[in-house]
Amino acid sequence: MWPDDRWLERAVPMAVRQTLIVLERAGCVDFRGWATAARAYDPSTGRTMPPLGDPLRRQFVRLLSHDFELAGSAVRGSDRERPQRHLRDLIDAGLDENFVVTYALALDRKIPAKQIREHYRAAAAGRS
Repeated sequence: MWPDDRWLERAVPMAVRQTLIVLERAGCVDFRGWATAARAYDPSTGRTMPPLGDPLRRQFVRLLSHDFELAGSAVRGSDRERPQRHLRDLIDAGLDENFVVTYALALDRKIPAKQIREHYRAAAAGRS
């Protein structure tokens, strides 16, 4: 499959106990976040992707625990600060938007990538 948010959202649930082959190409979403969360095999290195450290992994778990807030508005929602504080920590750790979104998709398929992207951008704008 060629990685983009829509295909990752659909393919990940179908890959339970199966092999999912994801091919990179120019112009596609960078899916290192998904590959890291899935501990995917990287044929260019001959190794599986290294895991995130525990503090960052915990930030993702905390972020995704706010599924109701993530489903709301990233700009006007009264509870938008709850997930965005975790997103700011991930941004401060140097994780880019694609990494955060695709890692989150690998962990939790209930929250649409579009919503995570909107909250990421709002959190990043609040950092400027």
